Amino acid sequence: MEIMFIGALLAAALFLVVIANPPKTDPQAADVVVVIAGASDGRHDIGANLIHSGVSDSLVVSNPHGPRDRIGYRLCHGEGVPEGTGTWCLNPVPSSTTGEAQTFQTLADEQGWESAVLVTSRLHHRRVALNFNRCTDVAVQVVHVPNLTRDHFARLALWEAGGYLKFFATNPC
Repeated sequence: MEIMFIGALLAAALFLVVIANPPKTDPQAADVVVVIAGASDGRHDIGANLIHSGVSDSLVVSNPHGPRDRIGYRLCHGEGVPEGTGTWCLNPVPSSTTGEAQTFQTLADEQGWESAVLVTSRLHHRRVALNFNRCTDVAVQVVHVPNLTRDHFARLALWEAGGYLKFFATNPC
């Protein structure tokens, strides 16, 4: 029993180390930049900066909360990006990371996109990559917010663990 407990603790610690230290990506040109829904933790700024730097001239912002997410809502309506940038507001169904991937695939098919740079939080990086790699036909690069807030680390780590369990238990794609 004690060995199982120690094994579980080691597995949990390894999980935390892995999700807290995703690979760093130097994004290359892509058909579209996609800002994944979530906190206003800097991801919207990173998405806008990628557009300004010429990574793409198309921007999708996952915005399931509409105008209640003021920063995401403004960005998906073209505020803060160069004139001429194609912008889309994504309302994922269902409102989950898998839903974002599946709903994005429909939009990618309509627009003829084959590559995307996805922007998310540091802890969410690997699960975003998993969902989009499994649920879309689009070649993806994932960029994350560099900071890691300690305030909500435990809650977010549990959320990510639950997201992985749900994904593998339901095999949604």
